[in-house]
Order: sequence, then structure tokens, then C-alpha cells
Amino acid sequence: MSRLAHLDKLINDPDFQRRIQTEIRRKAAAYNSSIIYRDRQGRMLVEYPGSGQVYEQNAAQQLTLLSLQGQLVKGVTPIAKTEADQVQTT
Repeated sequence: MSRLAHLDKLINDPDFQRRIQTEIRRKAAAYNSSIIYRDRQGRMLVEYPGSGQVYEQNAAQQLTLLSLQGQLVKGVTPIAKTEADQVQTT
């Protein structure tokens, strides 16, 4: 098997992806920073692993809180990402 084929197999392995995601979340929590990604529904999400907050980011760069420590949150007014970042440091 070529190195490229081996790398492709490794990167697409679900166990490898799970380990990488766990490590990224651990590092983000340790450095009090966010992870930005698209979910399966195509939404842009901003996650703060240290506080357990997950926001949806809209086209205007506003964030709407979706969940806190795994619990769904409804009826929250969108805020700017800079406000969300400030909340993490207080």
C-alpha cells in the first residue's frame, strides 16, 4: 500500500477521527478557545469546550446559543462572537 493510500485510510478511519476530535476539544478547553465547524445539517457552529457552550453562527457573524453543557437552549437573542469570547474569559 502506498503512503498516500495508507494516509487516506488512516484519516477516514472513524476511530482516528474520534481520537482527533477528542484531542482538539481537550486542547481548546485547556486554552479557553473555540472550535468552529459545520455540522451534518450544514450549520456553522462555534463550540467552547471549556464551558460547554455551542453556538450557531449566522451569515452576519452573530451567534445564537444552542446548548449549554449538552442541554438545549431556546429563545436566546443572537450576540456577536466578540461577546461570546468575552464571556469565556470572565
